This record gives sequence, C-alpha cells and structure tokens, in this order.
Amino acid sequence: MRILHTSDWHLGRQFHGLTLEEDHDHVLVQILSTIDDHGPKRTNRAKVS
Repeated sequence: MRILHTSDWHLGRQFHGLTLEEDHDHVLVQILSTIDDHGPKRTNRAKVS
C-alpha cells in the first residue's frame, strides 16, 4: 500500500513578512510529480485550520 501524506502547509501565512506562495507552488509541483511517478492509491490531507 502506498500512501502520500502532507501536512502543516500554513497556506496564506507569512514568515517574517514574506509570503510562502512560491515555496508552496514549488513543493506542490514536486508532490504532483511524485504522484505521477509512483501512483499512490490514496492521499491524505490534514485539516486546514
């Protein structure tokens, strides 16, 4: 069984006044590439708070 789990994205938050949008975009592209390459059957997303 292959499971891909991500969490703690902190979407929309800033770090010392800097946006993390470009970092999130970069990581999301890597995650989608991993899904394409390895094809997990299930993905889990943590609750966004």
